[in-house]
Amino acid sequence: MLQFLATFALGASIAFGLPVPDGTWPTSQGNVSFAEVYIVKSGEVFDGGMKTYELSNVTCLGQTESNGSSTAVFEVQPGATLRNVII
Repeated sequence: MLQFLATFALGASIAFGLPVPDGTWPTSQGNVSFAEVYIVKSGEVFDGGMKTYELSNVTCLGQTESNGSSTAVFEVQPGATLRNVII
């Protein structure tokens, strides 16, 4: 059953002209630094253009960061869309 679903998903992607993931990480198209959390409001679509986003007053600690809300780059409200960003 799983093999059938995987084959079906691949076929659907090809039929609709969608790109098939190849396992590579996206390449950043630049860096953007915010002084505070960027709020994506309900109904808004924020397309980051495949750029890397960060807060200017936060030092990245890898996987040992503390409270996620204190280091959040974006606040995405219900009904909002965030896409094509690298954090």
